[in-house]
Amino acid sequence: MTTSELTSHLLQSDYFLDINPRILQRLINIIGMTGRLLRANQVLFSWKRLGCWSYLVEQWPYRITWIIVYYEDHEQDYPEDTELKTLYDKYVLIIVIHNLI
Repeated sequence: MTTSELTSHLLQSDYFLDINPRILQRLINIIGMTGRLLRANQVLFSWKRLGCWSYLVEQWPYRITWIIVYYEDHEQDYPEDTELKTLYDKYVLIIVIHNLI
């Protein structure tokens, strides 16, 4: 998938329609650069997943950082192909507990 194909995919996706043009341009630049770096290092990846991950990191950096920290601390409890939603559901429970204390 080329950068122009990714751009058209992002513009057609309902998930990305609520963001302004400046954020969309920033995302396209981030995804394009990250994709080039991954290809240069011969890492196999999906453009769609890279786009979704970049969007999450751009919009919610604090939450994503804490989810990554949680996963690294409990990596042995989860298989390698654990979905982000599963980690988020566990992390949300921790947030609720900390808010009650």
